[in-house]
Amino acid sequence: MIPFSGVTAIGDLTNYPNTDLVLGNPTSVDFSKMILPPTLQNLGFENIVRFSMAQLSAAKWPALKELYSNLIDDRDFVNSSLSGIPGGFTFPKGVQTLIWGDNAFGSIPSGIPSSVQIMAFRGNYILDLVGLPTGLIKINFQGNSLKQVTNMDWSSATLVFPISNLTVNQETFDALDSLTEWKNDKTNYYGFLASKGIYTSSSSCSAINGQMKSLWSGKTSYTMNVCVTGANIFFVIINSNVYKTK
Repeated sequence: MIPFSGVTAIGDLTNYPNTDLVLGNPTSVDFSKMILPPTLQNLGFENIVRFSMAQLSAAKWPALKELYSNLIDDRDFVNSSLSGIPGGFTFPKGVQTLIWGDNAFGSIPSGIPSSVQIMAFRGNYILDLVGLPTGLIKINFQGNSLKQVTNMDWSSATLVFPISNLTVNQETFDALDSLTEWKNDKTNYYGFLASKGIYTSSSSCSAINGQMKSLWSGKTSYTMNVCVTGANIFFVIINSNVYKTK
């Protein structure tokens, strides 16, 4: 998709005929008079240095499915140092994909609709996943400051985030261990892909009456030492790279 480059203001696009719209490479954009066509499904922003989220708050969103931009190889909403969402901002009703990478978010924005199935906030400063919507099928928080994730049920999700310490219950261990290695098949996102080992502390595991076990033994060249407990814990995570698909 070729973006409209250098656009500094958006007006009435009611008669815009396409379902996709990407705006790229301006220093700033004025959205104060923006009117989007009702048929627009995918709205993207590329390398916009700054803009007013308050102006977007007044936007009458069409039936958008995605908010993103095409920055380098990934699709990120805006590379513009966003640190939060204004209180008056209303997400598009029915939006399914939010990909807002390389910004300055320190937490999950509030008000995300339950329709969202894909969230990628790569390269922000998020410390925890409080407020993360349920029902997600793809999650990417790589390059954030996550130190611990607990009591999250992602049994149907694709996950991408750093892990170096992993504590799970037996049911979760069995589910993860049954996965085969994903072979980069873009038509079948099923399996696991590990780019680093996991070296969970055995002393920390013993302290919670857990048992050390080897995850994906014989399926990967990386060492995956995890702690398995009898408690109802899904993940306890502290910083590597593991990709887990549904």
